[in-house]
Amino acid sequence: MGKTLKHTKLLYLVMAIVSVAANVLPTIPAWAESTPVPSYIRSIGGDGTSKNLVSPLAVAVDTSGIVYIADQSIYDNSYRIVEYATNGSPLRQFGITNGYKIEGIAVDADQNVYVAEWTGGGVGGQVEKYSAQGTLLQTIGASGAGQLAKPTSVAIGADGSVYVIEGHNDLGGAGVMVYGSDGTYTGKPIGLGTNTFGIAVDSRGYIYVDTAVYDTTGQQVASLSGSYTDPTGVTVASDGSIYVLDAGDGTSGMKVVQYGSDYSLVRQFGQGGHDDGSLYVPYGIAVGANGKVYVADTYQGRVAIYSADGTYLTQVDGFAAASDLQSPVGVAVDNNGNMYVSDNTAGVHNRVAVFGSDGVYKRSFTIPDGANAAYPYGIAVTADGLLYVADPNNGQVDIVKTDGTFVSSFGTAAGDGHLSSPTDVTVGPNGDIYVADVGNEKVTQFHSDGTYVATYGTGSGYLYGVAVDQSGDVYVTDVGNNQVIEYDASGAQKAVITTVNGVALSQPFGVAVTADGSLYISDNNGIAELDNSLQYVTTLATPQNTVPVRFMASDSVGNLYAAYPTGSMVAVYGQATQSDVTADGVVIVNNQEINSAPVFSGTATFGSTVTVTVHSTPVTCQAIADNTGYWSCTLPMGLPAGNHTVLVEVKAPDGTTTTLGPYDVSVAAGAETTVTSDDVLAPTGENAIVLLSAGSLLVAASGALFTAWLRRR
Repeated sequence: MGKTLKHTKLLYLVMAIVSVAANVLPTIPAWAESTPVPSYIRSIGGDGTSKNLVSPLAVAVDTSGIVYIADQSIYDNSYRIVEYATNGSPLRQFGITNGYKIEGIAVDADQNVYVAEWTGGGVGGQVEKYSAQGTLLQTIGASGAGQLAKPTSVAIGADGSVYVIEGHNDLGGAGVMVYGSDGTYTGKPIGLGTNTFGIAVDSRGYIYVDTAVYDTTGQQVASLSGSYTDPTGVTVASDGSIYVLDAGDGTSGMKVVQYGSDYSLVRQFGQGGHDDGSLYVPYGIAVGANGKVYVADTYQGRVAIYSADGTYLTQVDGFAAASDLQSPVGVAVDNNGNMYVSDNTAGVHNRVAVFGSDGVYKRSFTIPDGANAAYPYGIAVTADGLLYVADPNNGQVDIVKTDGTFVSSFGTAAGDGHLSSPTDVTVGPNGDIYVADVGNEKVTQFHSDGTYVATYGTGSGYLYGVAVDQSGDVYVTDVGNNQVIEYDASGAQKAVITTVNGVALSQPFGVAVTADGSLYISDNNGIAELDNSLQYVTTLATPQNTVPVRFMASDSVGNLYAAYPTGSMVAVYGQATQSDVTADGVVIVNNQEINSAPVFSGTATFGSTVTVTVHSTPVTCQAIADNTGYWSCTLPMGLPAGNHTVLVEVKAPDGTTTTLGPYDVSVAAGAETTVTSDDVLAPTGENAIVLLSAGSLLVAASGALFTAWLRRR
């Protein structure tokens, strides 16, 4: 199987709504008026900082315990390096933007990161050396003596030498390539077959390749016992213990096998499965100076951490709850504001997740096996409560009820209406279903029962996303030709959009039309809004490192929902009305001071100084945004019942100062009350406060995300 992922899956999206105990009820600010330009309201399913792993391929740990993870998006083959502190909190990330595939990662004593990578489309590889901050320092093996074709793994010796497994027979042939600490090629002491992936070097300079042990001259001195299906990694602890990782066959065989320094079998752990401590197609392994073993559990989007004796300890960035999404591809919103997200996670979720209008997770379901829908993709919902789910792997659209009950499928029959690889689906004003099919390079229209109606498109391009406005005009994204095509209801081509605001479209994937006729196009430049005459209006604020959006949807009041794959979330844009914002389980305190200091937190540019001031008291707290952008400060006192005005000042490292607010917060004094999901808490607007769920107080201001809550002792 190896480290190159074989499945085409649309990975992205992990949902996390802030949920904390609170005792405040926001009032409606007088200045919270609607605006014609949609503002960023909130995120559902993540924080927009791309902290969650998608498909970790390799892992390394430095002497201080910082964990370095090579992470891949299976959908678009983008790669990044993510760094985590010893407590599991994300420190920083940097992307590999040169089009190469990452296969292995190692870190030296100076916290320099070595990345083994190759082009994927042809023979051409290298090892890149980065600083811990992501600055490229050196390129090894790109040309000349010791040129690499397909490096699959990398390890660093005690003297700084770089050991690389060359996995291709072209150029110099497969084997272990060795380079000095300055990158100079010194030789190939070991010849290997092509499908070899794991390498480690111990303090003696002995080389471990999967289950074989070689001395410093390249002579094999031992072979580790045991039965393996697909060994993908090996690592050596400071005490000489050896750990070999087996990825299995996708069904069984996943495990970590431990050997002593004398090569004797000690134990195995990390059996296959989806529970904590279990593994599902793991690809990378490392051991820290503290003896802990780190396993890149690739198909479950996490790194599992074990003690030296194989006891499961914890994990980095796995599925903490049922509400967490890893790869949401499609999104749809019904007339009640409920959101349906197709979530494709290899071997784990492959489901449709349902969230309420407040963003709170409700339930999830898989489409029954009888429907043969392995990976739900684009999704749409009708007024009568039926979901239409595109399944590109099986060339069909499945119809299910919102509770997951399977109804039928269509698109597999030969002739008119035959689907090849449907990616997106939408519902027209008359209830007809429109399906974008990248395989046939057309959009096909069906009646709601799956009966064929018509076909749009010429059969050329890469037709990916589809939307229909209230007049029946059809909008199709053509990714291959970097354009959006509009057809009228008769199927005649009406307009072609190739530029927005003077900028050429770059891989437009998503398209949506809101109730007022506004057209939204997502591409590598962001999300652009056009009016109903196709004139540019604005570009929506997007969270950092989250472009492009794959699919979008709108609700009955005109809010836009955008699925951000790399941001692991669904972002909501619009001018929310009172019917949009509700919450469950918020307790209002009866006639008493809140006996706790309020904690404010949010995101800002790294190094920004954030000052929170409650003017009505007055009282102030201050914080500095860390290298992930997160900041938090606590007021030195509680707030009494009554009305309070809050201002937040953000001073960026360049001296630029932004003031958010004022925000009017009312601490209730009255009979104890429980807020239900039917109660309206506040509108949003450009600078307004909303209570999203379970008492979290969230502020959206000019695209900045800001949260505050009160903790009671």
